[in-house]
Amino acid sequence: MALFWCQDMRTKLVQEAYMAKQDDYVRITLRLPPGLHKDLVELAGPASLNAYIVLRLEEAVANERSMIATYGSEEPLPHPDGISAADLEAENLALSMEAFERRIRSAIAEALREVLGERNRK
Repeated sequence: MALFWCQDMRTKLVQEAYMAKQDDYVRITLRLPPGLHKDLVELAGPASLNAYIVLRLEEAVANERSMIATYGSEEPLPHPDGISAADLEAENLALSMEAFERRIRSAIAEALREVLGERNRK
């Protein structure tokens, strides 16, 4: 009887010292696409999938907090490729202008075809 009590106490002490308690975490259900799940399992290696996801999320939150501390919460966060917001806006404007020019050229060409077609018929 004493042997079982000692083993039980030792197990209880180890659990209290090293194992996480349910109250230390919030349990969630997470739906993942099968391909992402497979990639995460491979990347986790010998660690548990849960441990790997928690680690990556902690890293992402720390990086985001660092970016906000560096650039301020009012500033847009930098583009991952290092492109500034002004450069992105200029690029989008240039692309919009190119699309607008293509439409105008197409409309002019269509109008000219109609005018020339009408002249040729007369």
